[in-house]
Amino acid sequence: MSAIRLSDRLMMVYRLLDMGNVYADVGCDHGYLPIRLIEDGKFKNAIAMDINEGPLSKAADNINAHGLSLDIETRLSDGVKALSIGEADAISICGMGGNVMMHIFEEGQEVLRGLDTIVIQPQSEYSKLREYLRLKEYAIVDEDIVVEDGHYYFAWKLSATGGRVPCRAFLSGSDLDEQIRDKEPVPLSHLDEKIRDKEPVPLSHLSPILLERKNPIYKDYLMQQMLSIDKAIANIESNGNKQSARYEELISERKLIDENIRMYYNNE
Repeated sequence: MSAIRLSDRLMMVYRLLDMGNVYADVGCDHGYLPIRLIEDGKFKNAIAMDINEGPLSKAADNINAHGLSLDIETRLSDGVKALSIGEADAISICGMGGNVMMHIFEEGQEVLRGLDTIVIQPQSEYSKLREYLRLKEYAIVDEDIVVEDGHYYFAWKLSATGGRVPCRAFLSGSDLDEQIRDKEPVPLSHLDEKIRDKEPVPLSHLSPILLERKNPIYKDYLMQQMLSIDKAIANIESNGNKQSARYEELISERKLIDENIRMYYNNE
């Protein structure tokens, strides 16, 4: 049988996953990602999990068709409830909203804290989820974005840091791994040195990593965000509500996004 061809969205998650022994896929759908990871040798075994029996049954059929029933186990699971502590060294959680992901992190804290690699692909509530991860002391150590069927999708690679690294980290993966491995606190001045002469970024839903890389898809995403804000501002103005708190929030948000675009993409 020919190799599984992953969608751009799943390929983004694939790239963010490090090699390991056992991979767990939460929200496995048709099981394409674990099949591809095992066939490519990135992991020795995998556990494909889904909360619904329908997708899990389809995943099992695909796994059997590729002759991987001994390498990939399927489990009916709400989040990581069917996964034991230490059973996997890497996990991905894909295809669900930020609120659902926060529920999974709350319910599966002990399991998730013991993983070497966590990659998530949220589909909504980005800023709320970023703030939640920051409060729970997870660092976003890598990030990517793709456009698929007219929609923007993000993927975040996380590390549980015990408070040593802010959620919006600027360290490269190798630098961060070294700091975490040695259990040394990462000084904020070191995190900020690449952007010391630049100020913007804040706004919790912005990505310092994608801005620093001048990711062209992220620029398009931000431009779309500004267009949406402009429409909301125009609507408030047409209703004569320019004194509202929401109007001031939108003006400030638009200004900050525009400043970041000018700052990081000014030579393009």
